Amino acid sequence: MSFYSAFLDLQGEPCLVVGGGIVALRKVRTLIEAGAKITVVSPSLHTELADLRDSQALLHVARTYHVKDLAAKRLVFAATNDASVNAQVARDAKQHGIFVNVSDDPTLCTFLVPAVIRRGEIQVAIGSSGQSPALTRALREYIEEYLPQELGELASYLANIRKEILSLDRSTKMKHESLKNLITADLLRLWQSGHGAAFQDTVTRVCMEYGLSVDPLPQHKRSEIENIDRKIGDETL
Repeated sequence: MSFYSAFLDLQGEPCLVVGGGIVALRKVRTLIEAGAKITVVSPSLHTELADLRDSQALLHVARTYHVKDLAAKRLVFAATNDASVNAQVARDAKQHGIFVNVSDDPTLCTFLVPAVIRRGEIQVAIGSSGQSPALTRALREYIEEYLPQELGELASYLANIRKEILSLDRSTKMKHESLKNLITADLLRLWQSGHGAAFQDTVTRVCMEYGLSVDPLPQHKRSEIENIDRKIGDETL
């Protein structure tokens, strides 16, 4: 089965988690990060879920699942330890046109949750269409070693430059071409390899073409960059 990759804006959106154990807790944590409005349906709760309920991070309905729990929900997670309950949640969600994720059974899912690496606003999502969750986790750990924490700072820095360029009184095509020419793989290599002067010269040159002045990006620690360079030199991604 082939899945469509997408990032969802769930800020303030009502989402349902059926189940109150450790698997449900993992789903709830990611939904909290996304700013979703969470309802958990389960007779009992994992202690951390109970703490989240007490802090009003979620609404707890202390009973078994009922189809009425789906009302007005945007996403549903079936995360109980009862396969028959999970299957019923999946059937009901599909009948109501709601995307559903069923733990440990990709055949019942209409969406999957990838393994994710986060660096500020940068997210790298890795999936296997449900074929090998263990492999996706291993790939996340492997790739994570090559992505510096400072990547989030770089994203914010370039986002500010992008905002300035897009605000200029130039044609849309010209502005997009400038961004395409500025933000390249070569620019990222300069940044990653610690060539701060060459990186900054490239950014400054493009910005000056539009009369923009930019502050320099703080350089990340040389020791961290050298460590990354050694890994890239020793292994092939």
